[in-house]
Amino acid sequence: LDRFSMKMFGGSIQATFGTQLKPKTPTYRFSTVVANLSLQKAVESQFAFLKNTLLGNADFKMEGSGASFNPEPAKRNLSAKGSMKVMNGSFATIDVGKMASDALNSSIAKAAEKIAGLKGKKVNPPGNTETAYESIASDFTISGGKFNAPNFAAVSKPGKGIDLKGSTVVDITNYGLDANWEIIDTHNLTHAK
Repeated sequence: LDRFSMKMFGGSIQATFGTQLKPKTPTYRFSTVVANLSLQKAVESQFAFLKNTLLGNADFKMEGSGASFNPEPAKRNLSAKGSMKVMNGSFATIDVGKMASDALNSSIAKAAEKIAGLKGKKVNPPGNTETAYESIASDFTISGGKFNAPNFAAVSKPGKGIDLKGSTVVDITNYGLDANWEIIDTHNLTHAK
């Protein structure tokens, strides 16, 4: 396909695609540009693989290649690079407030061994706060069954979340998550200040 475009889930998709069917394992190459795709609408449809990721309006660009059209080897053989940005986003299953509170409480407990005034102090997770992010963005690569976003950044809306910055690796074969994030409580939701 030299050029393919369509409207889907409130956004637009443009792509090119080529495949070689002659080899024992078919190979393919592609490029894709997605603008303003509603991830919520995609999840509500039949795109169940997105349900535990991000919600919001997605823009992304990706180009890559791979081998095999069978799901498991296709995931391992996919090689791609690109960039993504989700506007007005939220995390579908990650409670960033609880994650931040657990990390702070662990640090406070360690510091309390040296600073007596911290003994017994705790930070409570922010409660009843709907999280919302202005943007969630990163460049990314996909290789060896891993989605790697080395410059992942999530900027929360005022009073609606905790900012994140760091790297994220998702194993696309089993959806395992390895996130090394700096947690930035810009709006003091944890009251740790």
